[in-house]
Amino acid sequence: METAKTVVLKGHKNAILDLHWISDGSQILSARLPLIVSGSDDGTAKLWDMRQRGVIQAFPDKYQITAVSFSDAADNW
Repeated sequence: METAKTVVLKGHKNAILDLHWISDGSQILSARLPLIVSGSDDGTAKLWDMRQRGVIQAFPDKYQITAVSFSDAADNW
């Protein structure tokens, strides 16, 4: 039996409203860097590098971020 591992990433000041990663249904997978993007009530979207376990870029806005996603198009990366 596999044991799930929990990782806590600290960086948002308010609640996270959306989170996105690439998944095969059971594990987080990515052919590129192991990245997660989060959107928060604090008005920021943050790009996380799971190797560093920290934020590598923040995208501030004056409104809450309610949806985030990655694009499959290579030219948009």
